[in-house]
Amino acid sequence: MMKNAQRLISLALNSIFIIAIVVILFQLTDQVGASRPLKHPLSPTSIKTLKVSQAYSGPSRSGTGHNTVY
Repeated sequence: MMKNAQRLISLALNSIFIIAIVVILFQLTDQVGASRPLKHPLSPTSIKTLKVSQAYSGPSRSGTGHNTVY
C-alpha cells in the first residue's frame, strides 16, 4: 500500500512540474512576441512625402537606358 502512495505522489509531482515548465515556456514566447514594435516605422505622414517616379527603358526610348522622369 505504501508503494502505491509513493507512486501516486511521484506521478502528481512530475505532472505539476511538467505543467509548470509548459506554462513558463508559453510565457516566455508570449513576451518575445509582445516585444516587437506594434507601429510600422513609416508613418502615414512620411509615406505622403515619398515621390513616385516612372522609369522608362526599351526600344521606344532607344539609347537612354533607365532614365527617371519626374
